[in-house]
Amino acid sequence: MLTISYVVPQIAILSSLLCTVTVWAQTRPIMFQDCGSEGSRVSQVRITPCSSDPCVFVRGTKLHAEVDFLTTRASPTADINATITIFYPMAVPILPANACVGGGGLSCPLAANTLYTFTGHAQVLRSPPPLYLPVPMIARMYGDNNSTVIFCIKFNLETR
Repeated sequence: MLTISYVVPQIAILSSLLCTVTVWAQTRPIMFQDCGSEGSRVSQVRITPCSSDPCVFVRGTKLHAEVDFLTTRASPTADINATITIFYPMAVPILPANACVGGGGLSCPLAANTLYTFTGHAQVLRSPPPLYLPVPMIARMYGDNNSTVIFCIKFNLETR
């Protein structure tokens, strides 16, 4: 016979494991294209939640992105912006916009020939209609006080 004191910890361990597996299954490297990186080579882009290619985002939810890149030159600054193009480019607010301050995972100045991981978050807006066809998103990190494109990545996404 199982007692409550034995069953409750087992359920907690199982629940914790299930949550970890669920989050891991929704994080995946995505397919992307380089669209003009001048100061680095991007090796991998990971987005959560993303369980398909292209990623399908639910409007009103928060997404988490990580970009691994190897710098080819030094930069005193690193600022990020993104756009999604439906009929015309629309800004996508990615936080932090200053990748060196506020949780972007970077410490400026960026050194040449160094591997970095930028970590950003964005809120998937409710305002655009659901997009059942892939649309392009472009994310750029600017350096040297916005005079150089450290990296530029392009990937497709859908919203529901």
